Amino acid sequence: MNINYKNLAGYLIVLIISVSFTLIYKSNNESKTAYIDLQKTFKEFELKKELEAQLIKVKNQRQGILDSLEFELKVLSKELQSQKNADKNKIAIFQTKREEFIAKKESFIEENENLSAQYDSQIFRQMNQYVKDFGVENGYSYIFGSDGAGALMYAKESEEVTKEVIEFINERYKGNVK
Repeated sequence: MNINYKNLAGYLIVLIISVSFTLIYKSNNESKTAYIDLQKTFKEFELKKELEAQLIKVKNQRQGILDSLEFELKVLSKELQSQKNADKNKIAIFQTKREEFIAKKESFIEENENLSAQYDSQIFRQMNQYVKDFGVENGYSYIFGSDGAGALMYAKESEEVTKEVIEFINERYKGNVK
């Protein structure tokens, strides 16, 4: 059997080069993935903290208005209870005030819920944009959100980038563009 070592060496070199190029191509084209803890990211987002403080301020102002109306109702109620024959005019005023209080309370509850939903929408919209920016700037193909509801059932902890994303989105929100 006559083996041509020159041809065999050439084939081996071509094979090694082909395998090397295939491995390099494959490693360069693999998707870079990560995940973030959505609840933690949402909770630590500076915009969320600011809007939450604004919401608390609005709720407290509205509660102050309700407390004043309720105090007026209690005063009128005590006046009516202390009188043997209550004046029909005072009774009408009490009923009007009570209806005003109930209507105002229901209105504030609805307005608080709407404002909260509006703020949450604004926070998620901004957070999603910043996470997208983070992914683009750091070469990720996918960044999954883990929320404990089963959308992401398992991921290696080494793939979690929650801390980095929180830092990134808060810096971006503050206007510090890297």
